[in-house]
Amino acid sequence: MIFRRLYISRAAYPIGHQSDLDILETAVANNARHGITGMLLRRDRRFVQVIEGAEATVRPLFENINKDPRHHSVRFIGKWQAETRMFGDWSMAYRSFDRPLPQFDADKPSADKDQATALLHGLHKMATSSQGVFAL
Repeated sequence: MIFRRLYISRAAYPIGHQSDLDILETAVANNARHGITGMLLRRDRRFVQVIEGAEATVRPLFENINKDPRHHSVRFIGKWQAETRMFGDWSMAYRSFDRPLPQFDADKPSADKDQATALLHGLHKMATSSQGVFAL
């Protein structure tokens, strides 16, 4: 069973800062070693990320991500269990984005399940289109 977790946070540094590359390099190395896949989306000072893998690996990873000083105001959006991966081709796909997305810019304390699922599927659509996705 694959466990999937989605969150939004505020970046500590502006887009294009060296920390973005550091995050990606660390994610690619660690994720490949631990069987984690996913996608990181950056828009202005915001991140949205989905990570997926074994629940016993994803839960502690999310706790470590939550403590990372390169972002703050981490907001859990949703979690799912599934038979297959949505982001299985990428240890971490990355894209910077300039258009508003539902829930991505909202400061509501939480999204409902339908909104979270819509955001998850939007990320999957971006990852599977070849336009502007940096896949690692």
